[in-house]
Parts: sequence; structure tokens; C-alpha cells
Amino acid sequence: MKTLQESSNPHPVNVLAGTAASPVSNGGQSTTSWIPRSWRDEVMGCVFLPRMLGKGRRALEGERQGRDLMNGFLFGDFDYADGMMLRFLRTKEARVRELLRDHNDDETVASILFSEGRRSSEEIRSWSRYFRRINAPFTPMWDADEGRREPGIGTSVLSGFYNHLMMPPVYLCFRMLTAMRRRRQTVR
Repeated sequence: MKTLQESSNPHPVNVLAGTAASPVSNGGQSTTSWIPRSWRDEVMGCVFLPRMLGKGRRALEGERQGRDLMNGFLFGDFDYADGMMLRFLRTKEARVRELLRDHNDDETVASILFSEGRRSSEEIRSWSRYFRRINAPFTPMWDADEGRREPGIGTSVLSGFYNHLMMPPVYLCFRMLTAMRRRRQTVR
């Protein structure tokens, strides 16, 4: 049984676990690229939050190393799905980064965010249902891009559309908004 999907996808995953594949040694070079957890993963009944927290940890590690480790993935206030999550939590990227620096596990961070945002278990379940419904057009593209779909023409079309038509303007806007925020922070 094959666990590492073999395709032209730049983000190989462990198909059985639905998580990023461990790097495979190739003369000291990694043959896989990092991808965040699946959007389907949950913590305390909340979908997407483990993915956002994982991207936040990766962004912080990249800052510590002085290089971009995000492999093209976006994190924070200006990312579409992260922004939805942050608005639901009634918080900002800066607070999430602070919590991620102080706590190593998703449950602790989630508990603090839910408490600070005054979100009940029922609101969390309701939001998760809403997130799945509102993002139904996008989740197949996310799965195709990240190698979480069976290889085939449909997966190739979804991945191509997502990476070559949809994401380039998103990356441009993200970079512009991030640069504007940095300029505002240096002026203060």
C-alpha cells in the first residue's frame, strides 16, 4: 500500500494519515515540502483551527531561522480562511503568535482563544458547520493542491486552476497588505 502520493504535486502527503509526509533523505536533501494540517482537522470541535495554529508555528519558526518556511502557504490576518477563523475567535494574528510562543499544544491555545473570544461549545460547532458550507467551493482545490485527493484529471484541473489562476492575485494582495502593515509598524 502506497503512503506517499507520487505525482507532480509539490506538496506530497501521507495519504493514509492526511498529513504532510516526513522528509525523505536524498543525499541530505529533503524530497518533500511542508504542508499544513488538513482543513478538516479539529481541536475542541473547531475545524480549521489546528491548520491555522500549525501555519502560525511554521511562520514563527521561519522568523527564528530568518527564512521563509511556509512553502507558499499564507498565515494570519490577511489570509482568507485564517481571517475567517480570527474574526470568529474575536482576535488578531498578533495574539495567536503570542500564544503560540508561550504554549506548545493546540488544546491549550484553543482553550485560551475560545475563552478570550467568549465562544461557547455550541457556537464552535455552529461555526464549524458554517465554515464547511461556505468553503465548499474551495476545499476540493485545497485538497487537490495538497495531494489529499486521488491523482487524476479532476485533481490536476483543480490544482492548476487554484495555483495558476486563483492564487497569484491572492499572493500579490497578501504581500501588499503585509508590507503596508510593516511600514505602519516602523512609523510608530
